[in-house]
Amino acid sequence: MLHIPGLGPKRVKALYHDLDVQTVNSCTGRRATARIRALPGFGEKTELNILQAVEAHVSQARRFKLATAAQYAESLSAFLQQIAGVGHVTVAGSFRRMRETVAISTSW
Repeated sequence: MLHIPGLGPKRVKALYHDLDVQTVNSCTGRRATARIRALPGFGEKTELNILQAVEAHVSQARRFKLATAAQYAESLSAFLQQIAGVGHVTVAGSFRRMRETVAISTSW
């Protein structure tokens, strides 16, 4: 929770003790958001900032550094090329464009 911008030790402690929020994902949802702004020191604007930061953090979690992705992409493409009936395997997307981070995609 401390990796979320706008959440310091005091706010994380308040969320944990008053609302039993233990993970980043438990900050989302109607029940949690309605109770966040009711806490002392938390207002509507703070609640909005926290929710936006949590959403950004969750979406960022599905991305990997290029070096990490390269290890998996190269071994996976080598494995897939050995399968009978597979003509050509190409790694595409952010990895092919050599971006700093690579997203996970399950589309075929």
